[in-house]
Amino acid sequence: GLLFVYYRKLFWTLLNNARFPQLSYHGGLFVVGAALTSLYGTTSFRLDLFHLAGAFNLLVAVECAWLASVVVNDFRDISIDRLSNPNRPLITRAIDPETYRTIGFILFFASIFFAALVSTQAALLLVLYQAIAFLYSADPLRLKRIPIIATAFASLASLLIFFAGFIVFSAEKNIAALPISIPTLLFFAYLAIIPIKDFKDIVGDRADGVSTLPVLLGEAWAKRLIGAAVFLIFIISPFVLSLSQNKNTACRRRAFFLWFFTLVGQTSTVI
Repeated sequence: GLLFVYYRKLFWTLLNNARFPQLSYHGGLFVVGAALTSLYGTTSFRLDLFHLAGAFNLLVAVECAWLASVVVNDFRDISIDRLSNPNRPLITRAIDPETYRTIGFILFFASIFFAALVSTQAALLLVLYQAIAFLYSADPLRLKRIPIIATAFASLASLLIFFAGFIVFSAEKNIAALPISIPTLLFFAYLAIIPIKDFKDIVGDRADGVSTLPVLLGEAWAKRLIGAAVFLIFIISPFVLSLSQNKNTACRRRAFFLWFFTLVGQTSTVI
């Protein structure tokens, strides 16, 4: 309580910079991955205090991983944020850079620590997630400048969170029971939808030499292309899901609804 009072301004600044749609999205990926263990393979989750505490720890780990990636992104995107997101903490000087960098390290290690308390596999997946986030945002590669490749890496990072949820709560502790059609569908869905986040940064991205889809095609054509891709994904998804090894119609229906809500959640996401 005393720490909150002392660091209250810092806490509220970080909270306002957390990007709540993305927090919900990452948590949703983990939950959907965990939920699918009840449809494919055998779930190890039980509705008791031990499993609920483990699930809570892992959700905290996932959100810390996302927040740590935000810090990395904010440092490298200062020139973009001056034009597109002037309320970010490094732009307003609400947090000094050294303090913000320290917070990033704390969030990174907290993510690994909370995940490792429950599952070493989940911890390793979050380390890989952080590595992709760094390659995406930071020099020397800064993959976000490269169209398609940038989105593919972002899609892969999303799948890692999804896999973490499935592996942790699968009795087999692997993804062997998960039909390849489901992660494949998710990957291409995210590939189609993730560029939505780039529309609000068109001016800053163009000035910084970041070749996002809206920068390359213009806002109108990029919206048409993404809309067509989303429509195509919705059309083919029932057929792809029907290819799963689970021939039970009710299971396929539940899998489709889980998939649907994940896709809708991503569509509404704005970083």
